[in-house]
Amino acid sequence: MASSASSTPPPWIILGRVAHVLYDHGAAPSDLSLLLVEPPHFSALILPLTFHPRPSRDEADRHPYVVAANEAGLLLHVSGSPFVGFNLGYYPQGVLIVVRARDIRPAAATAGRAAATCSTAVRLPGQRPLQRYTIKNLGLLPLPGGEYVVAELIVGGFLHLLTFRSDSGEWCKII
Repeated sequence: MASSASSTPPPWIILGRVAHVLYDHGAAPSDLSLLLVEPPHFSALILPLTFHPRPSRDEADRHPYVVAANEAGLLLHVSGSPFVGFNLGYYPQGVLIVVRARDIRPAAATAGRAAATCSTAVRLPGQRPLQRYTIKNLGLLPLPGGEYVVAELIVGGFLHLLTFRSDSGEWCKII
């Protein structure tokens, strides 16, 4: 196993669920960044203010949340103040953002650690058949050809399955 100070990406990582927010470092970069380290250490996701629904220092979510991560990419929940992305309660405020794995590319090493960046992300539309119930019931599923599905199972005296398909760009109520 290579040392965590290597600039070669590790074969697998443990990604922290709560992302970091990049506030001020000269001109605000528009790229999301991943600082990659080998387990047992946590790799970190860093979001610039441009990924937030309210991109100002005072109103930005200080706790954007990684809801799901797999070969399709990353599903993030980001909110604006006073709400936070890391809100596991019912009817959370905020937006869902998908960062496709195919859009994540290697970057120059940071402090001797491997890194990756992504300048493109998809903000999922807010028009849904039902209001978001809880982010605990959301998932990101890969489809052939680099497409994906975001699914939400709503349970509580009733059962609904909502899906967002990247190839159609719309939310659908399945059941």
